[in-house]
Amino acid sequence: MLQASLKQFSASVTVLLIFAMAACSSPGRWHGTDPTVPSPSATATVRTIADSEVGDRITVTAVLVTVISERSFVVEDVDLPNRGLLTLGHLPEHSGQGDLLTMRGVIATFDFDRLAWTYGLVRDSRYEKFQDHKILIAQDVRSWA
Repeated sequence: MLQASLKQFSASVTVLLIFAMAACSSPGRWHGTDPTVPSPSATATVRTIADSEVGDRITVTAVLVTVISERSFVVEDVDLPNRGLLTLGHLPEHSGQGDLLTMRGVIATFDFDRLAWTYGLVRDSRYEKFQDHKILIAQDVRSWA
């Protein structure tokens, strides 16, 4: 009887460990460990960037208009600011100007000096118009091209 109880206990612990390891190592999941990304606030329905707050999680679908670097690009859409939306994240391979992208991420305020090292940004005049404005730190980017 004791042996049967130990087998059941052992099986339960094994199952729990498998679930814990799978949850911690799931690819493509963002766990919020990047210290340069603000902690997300409560999920809310946000219609435009203007309605959003720093820390809001949002999903944006827009057209890629400018690739500044491997991890920074600008998208445009009717609901986005006139200067476009600077997005920091991994651009899918073979993405090009005019491609439709869907990005899921967190709203942040752009500060070149604070974000340059983390995202490999190099001084470029194209970043100036985004300084101190809302940007998107994208955890997931999908190209529809």
